[in-house]
Amino acid sequence: MNTPGVDCVTVIKSTSPPVLCKRYTKREGKVHKDAVAHVTEGTCRTWPVPDAQSMVKLLGRVTQSKELCIVPGVWHGADGTALFDLVTEGELSSLAGADGQVQGGIHLIGERHVAARLKRGIQPSSWLLIDADNPPGIPDEWASMNLAERLVFMDKLIPGISTCERIELRGSSARVVNGSGAGQRTHAWIRVTHPDLIETMKARVGVDMVNAGMAFRSPRFSRKEPGKVIGHEQRTVIDLSVWTTGRIVFNAQPELGAG
Repeated sequence: MNTPGVDCVTVIKSTSPPVLCKRYTKREGKVHKDAVAHVTEGTCRTWPVPDAQSMVKLLGRVTQSKELCIVPGVWHGADGTALFDLVTEGELSSLAGADGQVQGGIHLIGERHVAARLKRGIQPSSWLLIDADNPPGIPDEWASMNLAERLVFMDKLIPGISTCERIELRGSSARVVNGSGAGQRTHAWIRVTHPDLIETMKARVGVDMVNAGMAFRSPRFSRKEPGKVIGHEQRTVIDLSVWTTGRIVFNAQPELGAG
């Protein structure tokens, strides 16, 4: 359970699908992402991460698993016991018979536990993910930069971010390696002082990055039909979408198959 004064995140264990891996296939010498991670059913629990040591321990467990993911925030009802269905916001509102906005977290409706990817009513965590993966369309000048180099550029927008204490690790894409050697560390978790201000900072930094030439158009892929482009979106060289309270962060062991 959440302890007052102790920073916590929510850990989800997926039961459907039983594996949360992002799946990659090697074809013609290149690695292609063929499936993205998602959860439709699972359990979740609040996990205290009061310091970097405890966060490192949790990340080690999640990144070596096949069924775990993290929400940087606290879902109410996350006691690790109830099996819940992850549904859309509209379905949750309909099930709850709500005319207005439904809060995030686990809801017991009849005998069914349900949740949706909502940021409302979720206690934010002080742990913020910095995601510097290279999505399709990223300019070459940014693709060639490592995480530390990108954060130096980000100092212009968020003074001091490049010198913050951080826990660096490889994202799913970076863990899939062509040939020998290890992929670059493209993810970092930093601890912020005022988690309630993350959403405000996200909005301001998003505009600043566009004005500073740190944004580009990138294809958006379907979650249901791997490889299918369903549109384009404006992205920044640091993915700000993961700064959204309640966002699910997937970093389980990736799967690699032959094409």
